[in-house]
Amino acid sequence: MCIRDSTDTAPSKVASQFVRALSTGQYISARSFLSPSLQREISAAGLQARWQALQRETGNFVTVNRVIEAGSEGDQHLVLVNTTFNRLTDNLFVLLDANNLIFNVDFPNEPEKLRGGK
Repeated sequence: MCIRDSTDTAPSKVASQFVRALSTGQYISARSFLSPSLQREISAAGLQARWQALQRETGNFVTVNRVIEAGSEGDQHLVLVNTTFNRLTDNLFVLLDANNLIFNVDFPNEPEKLRGGK
């Protein structure tokens, strides 16, 4: 299991790097942003399949518009990554733990949402 040390990185930067890795097809790199429990649930191939399923619903990825740290509660951070796809502009909700590892991602309008327990 490959885990990135992002403890000293802003949650918004981690979420942005994660989405950029997904959008450029770097699924192994994207997976390294996930918490160990979410990595056990989702392989790099699984991430690829979920990203591609999302794009079937939303159209091809176009750009990240902005990244907003929407809130923190305890040791959890919510980051909204506002993205534009061909058919949709919406937020990806990214939840990070105290070590800035992603333990939950909610893609917009995706029938099979990527979910993980902490």
